[in-house]
Amino acid sequence: MSAPSSTSAQRAGISLDRPAPTGLDAIFRPRSVAVIGASRRPGSIGSAIFKNLLAHGFDGPVYPVNPSARVVQSVLAYPSVRDIPGDSDSSALATAIIAMAHSLDMRVVAEGVECVAQKMFMQHHGCNEMQGFLFSKPLPAE
Repeated sequence: MSAPSSTSAQRAGISLDRPAPTGLDAIFRPRSVAVIGASRRPGSIGSAIFKNLLAHGFDGPVYPVNPSARVVQSVLAYPSVRDIPGDSDSSALATAIIAMAHSLDMRVVAEGVECVAQKMFMQHHGCNEMQGFLFSKPLPAE
């Protein structure tokens, strides 16, 4: 299977040749987004987030990250953020989500943590709990 020939930005006819975002623009206007936990399962949060980014005007590439899927909603999936070509601005987005959740007195659970670098990033930014291949392979439902 080959990678799709177009991204959501290319389909919309939008150029990605803009400067790297700075300050809050890196959070609120990223050039691209990695959806960690993007899912093929209808109704799941990972499926809804990915579908909404594709369907509702995000003007950059959207990368599904799912270690157990080759394709999510007709888009080539990546097993980890490390495998995404180029810069996905995902660390700025993750940092913003963690900060927002803490400001609402919510606990943060990171799903899909696959390597020590991701674990350290999440710990550094105050993520409360983590799960993913780094800790355990998928287990059958009880």
